[in-house]
Amino acid sequence: MPTISVKRSLLFHELGQKYTDEEFDQLCFDYGLELDDIV
Repeated sequence: MPTISVKRSLLFHELGQKYTDEEFDQLCFDYGLELDDIV
């Protein structure tokens, strides 16, 4: 499975919203994405 790295602040800026770790994990799950690690 391909892996990508994205800067959290840049992603949240582009999404126009900030998420808690749990909310972001659920958002990824809703779109069929697996979140390996938050750093």
